[in-house]
Amino acid sequence: MYLYTGKLDLACTFLQIPIIGIALGSMGAVSTDRGALALVIFAAALLVFSFFHALRANRSAWMAMGVFPLKYTFAVALVGSGIVAVGGTLMLLQGEVKKKDMVGHVAKTAGGAFLFWHLARWTQSLIRPPASGNAIGSERRAAEVEG
Repeated sequence: MYLYTGKLDLACTFLQIPIIGIALGSMGAVSTDRGALALVIFAAALLVFSFFHALRANRSAWMAMGVFPLKYTFAVALVGSGIVAVGGTLMLLQGEVKKKDMVGHVAKTAGGAFLFWHLARWTQSLIRPPASGNAIGSERRAAEVEG
């Protein structure tokens, strides 16, 4: 059994992560910031859009709710892999690490990026886009071809 999501839905998921992070960070600093409140409202609208898109693709509220953790795990794993790889490389290039500790830091950075990348690949294998953008229509066409 695969959970279905579309490319637009995954794009909204990727947009939500930095928007929520920026909004919560600025709300922590200034609790009455209108810009942060607008970002939270925008992120909530993206979340509602994402849920309805997942509901339409999966035809079931339970499956739509099941795809949510996988989508966010996929997005966070890809973002985390990039952060670990870029951040670790910059630390090594700037000379912030002693020569004797270099091998350990390279191994940890590569291992972290590797684990994040495989987590992203695993969650991506569980999430499938609908064949034609609409899971219901593609299942009907498959049933017509079979019989």
